[in-house]
Amino acid sequence: MLEQLKKKTHIQIKHYIDYDKTNHIIYDNLYLEDFDVVIKSPIVRNKKASTITNYSIIISRFILANSVFLISYD
Repeated sequence: MLEQLKKKTHIQIKHYIDYDKTNHIIYDNLYLEDFDVVIKSPIVRNKKASTITNYSIIISRFILANSVFLISYD
């Protein structure tokens, strides 16, 4: 992945908002299409969630089945 990044001069980034139906959290997302990676930042949290991971920024492979897609934006 690092070698791909060194060769790139422009990275395609898509923005969208989704809902994590397991943890009941709404996320603002930056999707790095070339790497199939998403950076998820919580914007609305479940007040009953008690673990620190529910409040953290997440960087992971994009898996559509884990989220309910709400809206894309620029």
